[in-house]
Amino acid sequence: MSNNEKTNLPIAVDLLDNKKSITVLNSENETILQSIMKELDADKYNSIVTMDNYKVMKESATELNKTSKFISDFRIAKKKDEMKHIDEFEINLKGYCQLINTKRDIIKNGLNVFEEETRKQVLAVCEDYLKTDIELKSLREEFADIDVADMTATKYMTAKGLIAKPGKDEVEKRVNKKLALQNKVDMRLMNLENECLKNGIAPMSKEYIQGFLYEDDATYQEKLNALIQIEVQRVEQEKKRLEEEARIKAEKEARDKVLAEQKALKDELHARYESLIKTADMPNLTRINLELKSYDVAATYELRQLSKQRETELLAPKDEVQEVDESPQEEHLRAIQEEMPKTVSNPYQELNVPEDGKVNKILSISIRVPVNATDEQVIGAVINIIKADRFPIENFEVK
Repeated sequence: MSNNEKTNLPIAVDLLDNKKSITVLNSENETILQSIMKELDADKYNSIVTMDNYKVMKESATELNKTSKFISDFRIAKKKDEMKHIDEFEINLKGYCQLINTKRDIIKNGLNVFEEETRKQVLAVCEDYLKTDIELKSLREEFADIDVADMTATKYMTAKGLIAKPGKDEVEKRVNKKLALQNKVDMRLMNLENECLKNGIAPMSKEYIQGFLYEDDATYQEKLNALIQIEVQRVEQEKKRLEEEARIKAEKEARDKVLAEQKALKDELHARYESLIKTADMPNLTRINLELKSYDVAATYELRQLSKQRETELLAPKDEVQEVDESPQEEHLRAIQEEMPKTVSNPYQELNVPEDGKVNKILSISIRVPVNATDEQVIGAVINIIKADRFPIENFEVK
């Protein structure tokens, strides 16, 4: 807009100069605003419209319209003009940044490569020192699982590529921690034998406590005490079991010994007296009976029965045929015949019944006795019952 156009405006807008930048105009905003507000305070813009001032007020409205249009056009033109400079400014400065960033990236890539190689070198230096410290402190393999992969900071290595003091301190701290654990485990294993012996059980091996060997002190002691109690109970149960087995074995050996002695005595007496009884006369038979009374009844029972039979033979008249009661034999044979298969037609022929009509029978009995009764007492009681019975039983043998 030309100066003439601005001069024709009723409101002073001289401060809106094209030569001024937007920044400058923004800084003069208060001055421009006060100038416009002052012009707008004139009477021609503030009178009530009447017939007398109608023409004047209409002209005032037209003037204000022209002024508003001037300001709007100035704004648009100024912004458009300024935007060209801003776009150019932006392009220029972006170009500057691109040049600088390109050079920066080149340097940064170099730094990354250097830092990566340096980290590897620092880590290698720390790992070498770790091996040295492990060997120096005699750390066993199971405790040597120490991780130093995070030790890549340049502070851990000197400029000459040696381990720096911070690196030594950090590695030694980690090794010492494992060394303390190793010493604690060794002490626990050394005390384990004493703990077991103190509780009366055999020393446990490392495998028994492997599951909690590396726990903290409170947890370790709690689990160890529980395990020892279990082992104590197991030992007690095993002790009772062995004692019971030993008792049963001792009783059996004693019983077997008694039976063996009885059998040996019985065999000895049979070998000594059986043939003598069969051929003895009355005086010798009386002498034999007296001798037999000095021995156990069970061992001499069959011999005494044989002696009675011989006595009967000696006392029987030679010309008198002794009548033999065959009813027990007949009843016994009938019972056998009923149990035999039908294909057996002659039970006497099959069974080979002896001339005296008697057979041997082996019986198995079950009786209730006091819980504290010994086998010898039970056997003696059975023998007394049999002796008291009148049923003719011969050759009685206890096994």
